[in-house]
Amino acid sequence: MLGALLALALAAVANPNDRNPEAAYERPARLVPLSKDRVLNLDCRGTGAPTVVLEPGWSSWSLDWAPVHDALAQVTRVCAYDRAGMGFSSPGKRPASLASITADLEALLSAAEIAPPYVLVGGSKAAVFVRAFTAAHPDVVAGLVLIDPASPEVDVFKSDPIADAQIYGMLRRCLARAEAGALDPDAAADSFCIGRGEAQWSAQLQETYLAIQRRPAYAAARLDEIQIPNASLSLKARQPGAFGDRPVWVLTSDQGLGRAIPAEKRAKLQAAKLSANKDLARLSTRGRHRLVADSGHMVAQDQPQAVIDAVVDVVRAVRQRP
Repeated sequence: MLGALLALALAAVANPNDRNPEAAYERPARLVPLSKDRVLNLDCRGTGAPTVVLEPGWSSWSLDWAPVHDALAQVTRVCAYDRAGMGFSSPGKRPASLASITADLEALLSAAEIAPPYVLVGGSKAAVFVRAFTAAHPDVVAGLVLIDPASPEVDVFKSDPIADAQIYGMLRRCLARAEAGALDPDAAADSFCIGRGEAQWSAQLQETYLAIQRRPAYAAARLDEIQIPNASLSLKARQPGAFGDRPVWVLTSDQGLGRAIPAEKRAKLQAAKLSANKDLARLSTRGRHRLVADSGHMVAQDQPQAVIDAVVDVVRAVRQRP
């Protein structure tokens, strides 16, 4: 597997004169060894403390942070990484769990010699992941930014058991198709498994993007991660005061629920999500919430300035603490 990752890296040679921020994702940034047969891809930019750690949401890797990474790196050191099986990273032990994701991030920060304190930024499902890391390592996490978070309090993204079962079935099919080497980005039947990138991307990034999605490890990681119950977050991490006096921002998109959901039900789910996210911010004595207008679930893509503002505010608050 390491050989396959290195071959993909060597095949993807970025043009240093390309000003497109996505060009950096044509190849791995830094493959950090966790063991003799496992690496995680780490992309650190900028200087200063605290270090911001960007944790992408379900089915995503560091590419998702392209709209905000460079801007944040003007303020402090900012590190995005690919979880096990995602992006350029090696597969992890199956099935993935909150414990394995937390252990991987701990090992990565140690191996890369990235010292605390950290500000953790988690989008969607990754909000659960960074909350789990915070609960496991409270002394090193100085602040949090949670972006349209999934949560055990009100899991609106799992509101339809039938749809959930269908998604699991589709993801199992994706894994089988990937293992058979049969995934086709132009086939409607594979549209849930693999897709083409943005029109403005370079041909090399398009090729890399498709190659990552064709890997069985990627399909397996998607299936594993979506099945991690949000409720597996420890009760201690969900109790009032769980965030202490850390500066915390919670961002809620105003259009993040699928349009396939009937309008009446969507309105109720949005209200529940908004209420839950406000409560989530209240787990800190310094928590703040913002409803982000004109944004879908992928806030960093739709309204990147909202993410930049929230992270910078938390970084400054951490720096001002005694």
